[in-house]
Amino acid sequence: MSRIGTLEKDLVELVGKVESLIVLSRREVDRKAQMAQKIENLMEELTLEKEKNFKLKMELETIREGTVEKALVELKGQVESMKLMERHRWCKKLRI
Repeated sequence: MSRIGTLEKDLVELVGKVESLIVLSRREVDRKAQMAQKIENLMEELTLEKEKNFKLKMELETIREGTVEKALVELKGQVESMKLMERHRWCKKLRI
């Protein structure tokens, strides 16, 4: 083979390798873009979960406060009832 033929063959091989590298590079760029998109989606999902958890926490706190208030009202009612019973008992004792 002549020197020019060898150079042409080498050049064709080199062009093929460069084209392969370009394809691989584009695939890598696409893969990294997909990973970046997945990360962005996960971050968005995480933010939504945090907001949801915060809302649930606030609802739970409201329920707890309501439960405590209800329990206090019940206790006050029981104390008043006990006071009335005690007065009634003392009144009976004083009459005897």
